[in-house]
Amino acid sequence: MAMTKERVLFAVQQIETSLRTWWPDAIPHQAPEVLMKVNRAGHMLWMCKTIPVFLQEGRWEKAMRWLGFLQGAAWAMHVRTVEEMKQDNKPEDADL
Repeated sequence: MAMTKERVLFAVQQIETSLRTWWPDAIPHQAPEVLMKVNRAGHMLWMCKTIPVFLQEGRWEKAMRWLGFLQGAAWAMHVRTVEEMKQDNKPEDADL
């Protein structure tokens, strides 16, 4: 079963909320100039804000690639667990 637009937006919101919890001073920006975690978080926040635009434009494949990147980065930065993101991604009526 494919993810719906609503589930993609929900999953992105979960990552954004987690990032803001860990790095409240992070400011969304396009390019991570340095490798500090706060700058990585800022870049990821920018991506969270851009994914809904892709969905509005019908750019589903790009939105899904970016969500995959965000989820991998969130896991690597210890912001979200694989189990949390699995729950974020599943349809509301599905049992995994």
